[in-house]
Amino acid sequence: MRAFWLACAIAAAAWTATAADRFVVIGCVSRDAQRQIILTDARSDPPSVYRLKGDDSTLAFHVGHTVEVAGSLSVGPPKTVTVESLTYLTTSCTKTSASRP
Repeated sequence: MRAFWLACAIAAAAWTATAADRFVVIGCVSRDAQRQIILTDARSDPPSVYRLKGDDSTLAFHVGHTVEVAGSLSVGPPKTVTVESLTYLTTSCTKTSASRP
């Protein structure tokens, strides 16, 4: 029984370390001038832009869609998210206004 609890503790520690390294961002998928697939998160001012690294055909399918992406973040220019999961949110990208009524 002691071995079981030790295995559970090790698994929980490994999961915690992995979860802490996970980065989640929501935004619009598009292509930049170099035809790289990027995600623009317009919730900040100025918007945050991330290059997406993952399965090219899946990412290309979502160009023009709003998605949630989770994965690891590399902060060296450019900021890059290695996509571990992608959740489709809408079929279009919503235009947001910086001004409030």
